[in-house]
Amino acid sequence: MFSNVRNNILRIESSVKTYSDKKNISCNIMSLKQLSRSDIKKTNKNSLEEPGSFLLCMKKNVEFRQEESLVKAIEKKSSLSVKNNSNYYNNQCLYWNGNGFSIKSDGNSETVSLHKQIDISPISITNGLKKEYEHKKIKVKDFTIKNLEIAKETIDMVKAGLCYGSGNQIVDLFASAGESDLRTIHARTNTAVTHPFSPLISGSSNCGGVAQLTAALLVRNEKLKDHPVSIVKGGVYADGKPYDHDYVIIGDPSDPEYGPENTVVVDPWGVLAIPTTLSESVFPNPNIAVTKPKGVVKAFNKDDMENLFRESTSNIEASVRKEFGVDLKHGKELLQSLISEDDEDRFWNVFITAKDPSTQYYSDNIHLARSFDEVPKNLFEVKLKGFILLQKLGFGMSTNKQAWISISNTDFQHQKSERISLFDKMEESKL
Repeated sequence: MFSNVRNNILRIESSVKTYSDKKNISCNIMSLKQLSRSDIKKTNKNSLEEPGSFLLCMKKNVEFRQEESLVKAIEKKSSLSVKNNSNYYNNQCLYWNGNGFSIKSDGNSETVSLHKQIDISPISITNGLKKEYEHKKIKVKDFTIKNLEIAKETIDMVKAGLCYGSGNQIVDLFASAGESDLRTIHARTNTAVTHPFSPLISGSSNCGGVAQLTAALLVRNEKLKDHPVSIVKGGVYADGKPYDHDYVIIGDPSDPEYGPENTVVVDPWGVLAIPTTLSESVFPNPNIAVTKPKGVVKAFNKDDMENLFRESTSNIEASVRKEFGVDLKHGKELLQSLISEDDEDRFWNVFITAKDPSTQYYSDNIHLARSFDEVPKNLFEVKLKGFILLQKLGFGMSTNKQAWISISNTDFQHQKSERISLFDKMEESKL
């Protein structure tokens, strides 16, 4: 039952490349409802799993290595439980204030630096690429430092707006008791709103919707008027093998003014996403799909913005039920169905898409080298709960059979979120 719905969504995703294409999705959904299980073709990612491919390290079934520090962190937890903290999800929002967007949260402005954390090891943070952080210092241009700062602010905004995470990130799934999956389904099938800020209504999306929202914010940022902003749709690794991932860049790697060293990657899809330069990203050689050229700043459609809201948990569930005739609800049953499906290849475990969070940048006029790996503390704590639960259940260490059974003994303490208006003209703009 659950497999049919998710296979249908995969079919939709193959025909709907961006949120601007949503107007064409209705006819696809109607035909999907008539498809039988035997008609569904599985997504084949074998071409991305060759030795040396970063995506090989991103798979859900890549071994979650239990280093000594992580084992100690797990031992401190006395029970198999994770709370979907309703206060966190209700407090993390991206609000339209009448002139721009601003983050409204629980008032906790504390941050944590990823490369200084002991609860999640370097090999986990870097998706298996680094056993130890290198603490490199890289010289870039002055404007690159400023663009990294803008990228960091934008990632924080997207993370607040899509606070449930992504439906194909396994840590997000467990941190939200599966609600990120339901909300991503809603984002893919919601045809009532078609502008690029529509993912905010669902509160979750996979990389395509994340990139669309990220680009929509960046192309409306006056500080980037003199820089190109582009959406990337896949690319190739240094060995010529392709990858399938959407993200956004500031700059142009083919322009000598930027090159890969001064082109900034803005990719909030990672569970604990941080900005990086293209030369320090795990996704090189991008295929640029669409670009905002220099000298252009797009305007907001204020009517669209003033009608923004984030849908409630109950309405998300009702929408999926109406669309597919299946009663999908957050919690144990949903998670069990997801992890036991034979199309589990669609799940990933990616914290960042930078090679190393300890990398520091400086320039001729900005001498103090700094890393850009600070993430909100409340975000880190929520995702850490999901990660630790995965470790305790045993996901990724052998077959998932025993781990799947263990979910039934886990207390998710999931609370539903209410519908939230995202218009507050009293808020001060951060964009």
